[in-house]
Amino acid sequence: IPADVQVTDVPTAEWLAVYLEAITESRRAVNRQILRRIPDPRAFFTVRRGGQVISTAVAVADGGHAVAECVATRADNRGQRGADSAMRALLVWAASLGAHGVGLQVIDHNQPAIALYRRLSFAAVCTNRFWVKR
Repeated sequence: IPADVQVTDVPTAEWLAVYLEAITESRRAVNRQILRRIPDPRAFFTVRRGGQVISTAVAVADGGHAVAECVATRADNRGQRGADSAMRALLVWAASLGAHGVGLQVIDHNQPAIALYRRLSFAAVCTNRFWVKR
């Protein structure tokens, strides 16, 4: 696990601040509830540089598989490969639990994230469409 990554079983206040900043305000309350209900085994990955948290991720594992979620980087710290460190730590953690695969979702226009996942040998396997009823 990279030296700049802290792994915890609950999100710290700093982890929450970075992640919640990266999502829309309308999703923040429900996402806090979701984070509290992630089953074990789970891990929250916090990347710290220069004394501050710059990137986050969370993973859950079960039955030889793991899922990565909540990969976020503070807007003013993008380009420093904080998400790269978080994902590398996440992959090590998942493998330590016997996961032979890690899945995640990313939107088509998030080219920096897609480039990261390609560098880490992820491959696109399908395309999802999200539907919303307002």
